[in-house]
Amino acid sequence: MAAAAAEWPRPESGHFELFVAKAACKFNAAHFIAHPDGYRERMHGHNYRAEITVKGRQGWALGEDGYLLDFGSVKKALKASCAELDETFLCPAKCAATVVTQLGAEGEVVPLAPGRWDGRGTLRIVVKHDGAEFTMPRSDAIVLPLEQASAELLAWYICCRTLERLGGPAALWAQGAESLRVGVVETEHQEASFTLPLRPGGAVATAGS
Repeated sequence: MAAAAAEWPRPESGHFELFVAKAACKFNAAHFIAHPDGYRERMHGHNYRAEITVKGRQGWALGEDGYLLDFGSVKKALKASCAELDETFLCPAKCAATVVTQLGAEGEVVPLAPGRWDGRGTLRIVVKHDGAEFTMPRSDAIVLPLEQASAELLAWYICCRTLERLGGPAALWAQGAESLRVGVVETEHQEASFTLPLRPGGAVATAGS
């Protein structure tokens, strides 16, 4: 066995991948897609699941702990990204087919706050082509920087939020990561994913660039 092991390829000749798909990494949420051509889905919900793959760089030597990244840290970050979406209506702030308005406690129009909102107030969503109007407590919704609350864009959002929680692209690159892939499962055998390549120094293209 020792002689055979001496002839094995070094770990650095390939690359490592870390995969997390825990039962706790899930969220239950409602949404609808308002298509630019005038078709609108009925509001409905999914019991979403999220999973993440961290791909290591070829030639990267693991540290003395033998880790690419710590499983616990990755699981904690992904779980937190899912938790902020749990039991909410997923409201895309950039949808061209809807008008989204936030109302204060007295019914006055106030600036649309991103993310979740624990204060009093109302969220009103009007679909342009058919005039359908949805009104709900602001605290029941999360306002997302998305054009649609599709599985594809939710995968991108969760990837970005999880990356932030793991310290950002520079921190992951320094630990040997080459890319992150996040998958969002709407139903069995129905999944969308987003893969984010990392770069030397951690620089990635941003939504504002």
